[in-house]
Amino acid sequence: MIHQNRRKKLLSQFAANSLLIISTNSQQQRSGDVNYPFRPDSDFWYLTGFTEPEAVAVFSDKTQIIFLRDKDSKSEIWDGEMLGVAAAAKALGFDLAYDIKKLNSIFPTLLGDFQNYYYDFKTTDFDNIISP
Repeated sequence: MIHQNRRKKLLSQFAANSLLIISTNSQQQRSGDVNYPFRPDSDFWYLTGFTEPEAVAVFSDKTQIIFLRDKDSKSEIWDGEMLGVAAAAKALGFDLAYDIKKLNSIFPTLLGDFQNYYYDFKTTDFDNIISP
């Protein structure tokens, strides 16, 4: 898969024992009940191929994890079919996939023993997802 190769190439340029954290955009509301068409963050899409809002990817030379919204039949009526947590890892070439709602509880354990952390400081909702 092209996105897996891109991740591998990027990670090969990092120092050993490094962790990369990258997030995508959230859905933007246009008016009362209408959203703008969603466009994923370009860097996030380049590395993941994932085109849904509210997602965070965590890469290292040891593991690749994605946090995303789980399937929701009500949302799918209006926004179209969602990939969901169960199918995400295999479909996107990740080791693990978790519901974005679990990010606060799982993310701190991922930081573990890494010596270098890389984070793209673009304007996304990632800073609001992680509690202080």
